[in-house]
Order: sequence, then C-alpha cells, then structure tokens
Amino acid sequence: MTVPARIGRYRIRRQIGAGAFATVHAAVDEVLDADVAIKVLGGSWSADPEIRERFIQEARLIRRVDHRAFVRVFDIGETDQGLAWFAMTLARRGTLAERLDQRGGSGSWTSSDLELILTSLNDGLAALHD
Repeated sequence: MTVPARIGRYRIRRQIGAGAFATVHAAVDEVLDADVAIKVLGGSWSADPEIRERFIQEARLIRRVDHRAFVRVFDIGETDQGLAWFAMTLARRGTLAERLDQRGGSGSWTSSDLELILTSLNDGLAALHD
C-alpha cells in the first residue's frame, strides 16, 4: 500500500509500524506545528465495509479513553485514494516491548520496576473498561 506524502493537513515523514491491516506513520500537523502519528487502513481493507467500520470504531473507542496510558485520537478521515485514516498522539517512548527489551539489557528488574509497570498496565486497563 502506498500512502500519500500528505494526508489532509498532515505531512507524512516516515513509516513507524505495520500490521496485517494498517500502517502507522510519523507525521507533522502543519496547522498546529505538532508531531502526530497517522494510522492508515490498507487499501483492500479500506474497501471492505465491515473492516472499515471496525477501524472507525477503534478510533472512537480510543478517543473516549482519557488516560495517560493511551494515545489520543485527534482527527479521522479518508484520503483521495479512499484509504481510511486517523491521527493520534505520537508515542515517543516506544512500544512496551521495546522499553522492556531496553531495560532488560541493563540489568535485573527490581520489584519497584515491576510494580510500576504492572500498576501502569492495570490503571490503563481499568480506564479502558470504564
């Protein structure tokens, strides 16, 4: 799937992730001069009404969760090519897996480290379920 260099007011910088259904790109909101992430649903998936609706529901769900453990969704739309997308917070600290790998290479985990991680995960899950 080829993602355009611009999506609405956002200038795409680079791809930062990819999955079976969508890609995520670092971008710049040129109106607000802010870094964001843009999640773009793949071309064949964007054409499937059921998958497209699930993608939109994902954006709506994330938008309703107001917690520091989750990104915020700012905008949603469709490219000229018909690709569904949404703009969200650019998580600069990396994925949980990356953070665990980085920390794991520097020595053993303390009980305080593990408690902080588990508490954060628990708080995020509680916010999601609320």
